[in-house]
Amino acid sequence: MDNLSQNDLSQIFQQHQNNADIETSNFYKDIDLSIYDKFLIFFSGGKDSTYCVLYLLEQGISPDRIELHHHLIDAENNVELMDYPCTEDYCQKFADALGIKLYFSYREGGFYREMMRENQKTGAICYQDE
Repeated sequence: MDNLSQNDLSQIFQQHQNNADIETSNFYKDIDLSIYDKFLIFFSGGKDSTYCVLYLLEQGISPDRIELHHHLIDAENNVELMDYPCTEDYCQKFADALGIKLYFSYREGGFYREMMRENQKTGAICYQDE
């Protein structure tokens, strides 16, 4: 993906709004977004989190005020149970195309360890540093 123009963003925003059948109610219009320093979006790459990103951009929020956080369910394991193989790359390319920071996190041992553990504490959550 290359950098997108404001017109491209508007078209993508409208398409997602129509496809997701989401009505932007008066509730959203009453929120003063200018009072927030940062917007953290837990980004799966699906239609809902994508809509949140595009909505903020459509409202004029600068990409440097938005942070995306994606949690890798399978973690560093070689076992693919929950994460689609393309998701991590897709999320990174989406963020890069829009000029938005993306951070990854995972639970030690991932979903597999959580399912298979017996008499063990749950694995620690690891976060990506800047």
